[in-house]
Amino acid sequence: MAKITIDGHRFDTQKAQRFDLDYWDGSNRHTGMLYRSSTGLWYVYTPSQWSNMHSWEIIDPTDALERYDRFLSDDDKAKIAELAGLDWE
Repeated sequence: MAKITIDGHRFDTQKAQRFDLDYWDGSNRHTGMLYRSSTGLWYVYTPSQWSNMHSWEIIDPTDALERYDRFLSDDDKAKIAELAGLDWE
């Protein structure tokens, strides 16, 4: 992707660990990306079915797992929980 700034924090998406967010709601595909920066901050390119409706935001990994549960594979959820030091089932 690119170098971006969110709330005064600068990120390089090419250096970050990336998790694809993907969900089919029966009518539309919603896609986005969740990232973990090299400094440990988590941020998200919010899922949308529309290419112009995405936005960037910093997110807590617990909130990301709760909010995007259906968008993530079980393996990705386990990896995110491990990276964030969460006890997640």
